[in-house]
Amino acid sequence: MIIITSNTQLLQLIPNVVETVEGEKPLFDKLSTQLAITEQWLSDTLLGDDMANSIAANPASQGWLLAATVIANEAFRRSVPSLDLILTANGFGVVSNSNVAPASKERIERLMASLGDQRDKAMTALLDMLKQDSTWLQSAQGQWLTSSFFMRPVEDTAAAKLALKNDDRWEAFLELREKALPVEQAIAENWLGQTLTARLRATLATTPNSPSDTATLARTVRQLIINELISCKRPVKNLDRLVNYIRNNASLYPEWQSDPVAELFEDKWRFQNKKESAGYFF
Repeated sequence: MIIITSNTQLLQLIPNVVETVEGEKPLFDKLSTQLAITEQWLSDTLLGDDMANSIAANPASQGWLLAATVIANEAFRRSVPSLDLILTANGFGVVSNSNVAPASKERIERLMASLGDQRDKAMTALLDMLKQDSTWLQSAQGQWLTSSFFMRPVEDTAAAKLALKNDDRWEAFLELREKALPVEQAIAENWLGQTLTARLRATLATTPNSPSDTATLARTVRQLIINELISCKRPVKNLDRLVNYIRNNASLYPEWQSDPVAELFEDKWRFQNKKESAGYFF
């Protein structure tokens, strides 16, 4: 482990932990396996080795705080159900104290939900920070994240709630991206073109809330994808309107004009009557 390396750091990230008494194993030691697994998961999935090492080297930075918050909350969330259980020669036993009442199932579930919520909020903030780093954007993790119109776990899963069946927000985020992939590919192949699609994704990655025309178009496409996932119906008319807008604003979207997809919307494909033809239709 290179990010959370001490019990003191861990306790700063997890509230309401009873002080360890003499002879008792510190919480850091109890969670060490899950902390190591979670840190490796975060590094493999989002950070990459170079970014993980950079964050670990500066524990006073905002990046360290966000990454450590993700790791601590996720490791603790995974461990909560078994923290008061021990394995004895006769099977599992419950660690109890006559001065502390056992927590109810509902309280445990609320705690785990809260830990997951804190994890996802920190992860979304961490991703927003990482997307401002041009070097990270070129990493395998950065390219994976920006390969979809969906890059923010909290915002995206809330918007697509009706299309998702998973209660865990991060798992739902992965589910959302998987479901959106064929929709995004179809829209790129038949309406937007690959080059403009890549530009819109890049805009959502770096300036998602910008009032610019490109950012507005990117957000519109993102919403149309969500609408299709919820309704299971492709919004063809709305996509055609977007194409007409792009065609009428050629100076803003020159890459679309030269993309093969533009040929699908050229006037030569429309039926035209000719007086010299054998048949003439009104």
